[in-house]
Amino acid sequence: MTEGTSGCGFDRIGIVGVGLMGGSMARGLRALNAPPHVVGFSLDPADGRLALECGAIDELATDSAEAARGRDLVVYATPLGVTLDFLGQHSAVWGEAAITDVASLKAPVMDRVKELSEASRYVGSHPMTGGEGSGFAASSDGLFRDARVWLVRGEGATRAAGGVERLWRALGATPLWTDALEHDQRMTWVSQLPQLVANGLAATLAEAGYTPADLGPGGKDMTRLAASSPEMWRDVLETSAPRLAGALEAAGVELARMAAALEAGDLAAITELMARTKEWKG
Repeated sequence: MTEGTSGCGFDRIGIVGVGLMGGSMARGLRALNAPPHVVGFSLDPADGRLALECGAIDELATDSAEAARGRDLVVYATPLGVTLDFLGQHSAVWGEAAITDVASLKAPVMDRVKELSEASRYVGSHPMTGGEGSGFAASSDGLFRDARVWLVRGEGATRAAGGVERLWRALGATPLWTDALEHDQRMTWVSQLPQLVANGLAATLAEAGYTPADLGPGGKDMTRLAASSPEMWRDVLETSAPRLAGALEAAGVELARMAAALEAGDLAAITELMARTKEWKG
């Protein structure tokens, strides 16, 4: 990895996947005072063309390996399973590049780069932000502004770590360092559980015959995640299934307690629960 002169510390960046996350990174980089040269690739040709036409990227690669070849930094903004496949396909063309990704699980990616003996160039990223839409059309140059971004460092990736942290700060994010396993355990509870609870609530409302148009502001907030892309979540849920099942069971216990209290007319128990959660929420 070479020290760059651009506003983010890398002069040549390849972004593999210019949908919501990768497209937002490209837009954010383009908005810098000294933007890097960005080559993008997308599995969806329409996303790639749109990113090029609007000037978010300088070049559109014809294949994923081209986007990864000869860069200072390669960013993988694809679903987890696709990222794992691309890492194996591209390792021979990375040269001196630092590598990062935006997958919401870090341990599987860390394991993959270790298998490839490439941990010393890898710094995993997980921006705690997103949007209801998907694809480049849903991207924005300010998506990462004020967002928390969890970072995990591959063994020996000291130099790459400084570069990737600088990149996220340039985009207006707040980087925080953690361990891959600790990160994934945290995400089970604070990301994956809320996602499936929102899906479950939406499914319950649909079964009862209600539509999104019937919801008030609170209901809309509660079910916003129900519009998330199933394709983006599939690999994550498969990897997290055992932990996530336990988290859902814990949520189910709380719901069952509330149902039992209501059936018994014990409104004091419900009031006490609401008071505790209000205090927790702050």
